[in-house]
Amino acid sequence: MTKAVELGLGHHTDLEHQLHVDIDTTTLSQVWERIINSRLELLKEDVNYSKYVDLAYGNVGEGAFAASLSNQAIGRMFSLLTTSQAREVLVHGYLNLKEQHFINTTSELLSVETRPGMAEESKVLVSGIVDHFQIANRQDPRDLTMFQEVNDYMEYEFTEDVNGVRLVDLTQLFEDIPEIIHEHAQNYSIRTSDVKTRSFNRAPHQPSILNAAKYQTFYYKRMLELLAQPTSEENVCFGYHSLLENAKTRGLDIDKPISLTFLVLILRKHHNLLYHDFTKLAQGQPIGFELFDEYATNTEFEDYDVQSLIRSQEIDQMCNEDDFDYHKLLTPELLTSWKVPPTIRYFAARSYQFYTLFADFVGDQTRVEYHNGKTGVLFHSNNYQYDSNEMNLQISLASKFWNGDRQPNYTTDISKCKNCTFSTKCLIPNEGLDDSKIVGRKVHEFLHSK
Repeated sequence: MTKAVELGLGHHTDLEHQLHVDIDTTTLSQVWERIINSRLELLKEDVNYSKYVDLAYGNVGEGAFAASLSNQAIGRMFSLLTTSQAREVLVHGYLNLKEQHFINTTSELLSVETRPGMAEESKVLVSGIVDHFQIANRQDPRDLTMFQEVNDYMEYEFTEDVNGVRLVDLTQLFEDIPEIIHEHAQNYSIRTSDVKTRSFNRAPHQPSILNAAKYQTFYYKRMLELLAQPTSEENVCFGYHSLLENAKTRGLDIDKPISLTFLVLILRKHHNLLYHDFTKLAQGQPIGFELFDEYATNTEFEDYDVQSLIRSQEIDQMCNEDDFDYHKLLTPELLTSWKVPPTIRYFAARSYQFYTLFADFVGDQTRVEYHNGKTGVLFHSNNYQYDSNEMNLQISLASKFWNGDRQPNYTTDISKCKNCTFSTKCLIPNEGLDDSKIVGRKVHEFLHSK
């Protein structure tokens, strides 16, 4: 990793922490590992020992994906709802490289896998982490009326807390909050921003660099729009199915339970949003999202026996070594055999519901900010108006390259090659362009060599 990259990552982290309180779970992780290993040692002769180990530590990929959804989708979109801002937000979409467009219907998303003769390039996952979403009144950026109403609602409806943090019942939230925010949809919109760090206060001037940054924000805006689009008879819960497909594309099982290790860490970070949901899962109660509830009702699950590994004495030890009352978090309602285990399917359901709250707010304003990575100062910004025709042209050009239908656009300015990571292997500054070497097609063949 270069110094410039390290500087950029550090500044992005600083910006994130200025807006979002990141609960440090280092101590909890250390205490938990020691406690759970001691507990497993006592169960070593038990016939179900392998199940206990799997319950404690298994399905790492699924747990990590669930954690990313809880943090960078559920948690961040809740911040957008209550504070008007969110940083480091997960978005994604699926490009149909063959037909050169973002897939935007549930039928196309789910049929690509099953239609005979469909090539891999018919559904390609494109993921991103948006540096900054901000909702503002189009006419008066100082107007925070909507967020005042949202927070007044929260304060009135949700009075229970754990260690001073208000517990939100998401089932009730998703029933009530749309009426509040949709009243303001015509006045407010989301601006999508990306942050670029520089080691000195000078913004780039090359059109290729400026355009690349602009189109990055266009992609982010479009992917949020796709995830947030409301459901209809023709297009049922597109964002939900897209999130599930995202996990499947990564080789994950959307119905494997996450381990207790991930469960405890996720709950500690987001108990304000997930505690009530987790009690519903444990007791087999509906969460209020029809597709998930229907699946949960009609599925027979294996035991998710939390109480086999976490007991009162383990919680006592956690409280003693970490400054938090875990008895208020790991309550008897959770220390049981869960009727519905926590899975990616659940986290995708709640992520989708948060995205759709903002279906009417996705605006056409995007922004690229240039920050000094050393001082943290914003020294320049470029504002853009999203243009769907321009975006479609870029998608077409990108699709044609990645599916091998066109050559890359070669630079005519060899001076650019001095700062290029690939300059030693590139044809342009070394051998010159050889038309017999079809680079786009070779890239395509490499990507699909499996």
